[in-house]
Amino acid sequence: MFRGIVNNYDSLQLQSDIDRLATRSSTWRLLFNPNKYKIMTVGRAKSTSYYTMTLYNGSFTSLERSKLEKDLGILTDCQLNFSEHYVCGSKES
Repeated sequence: MFRGIVNNYDSLQLQSDIDRLATRSSTWRLLFNPNKYKIMTVGRAKSTSYYTMTLYNGSFTSLERSKLEKDLGILTDCQLNFSEHYVCGSKES
């Protein structure tokens, strides 16, 4: 999920998107593991917004912030820099 964040309204919209996704997944019994979902701010902005996910039992959990994530085998950092991927990839070769 992605949303450009320019102001507080955008942050609220992202939280609303997360809530709708969690509700839909619960309805269809395709539950998310909140330990596998993180928030990454991409770019120079220093976001201080925190986001939560509703769990299947109705409780809430805060989503962890990340600066480096692996997606489809590619490591990407919050500056969209792939240098960490190349460093890690060269060690595996």
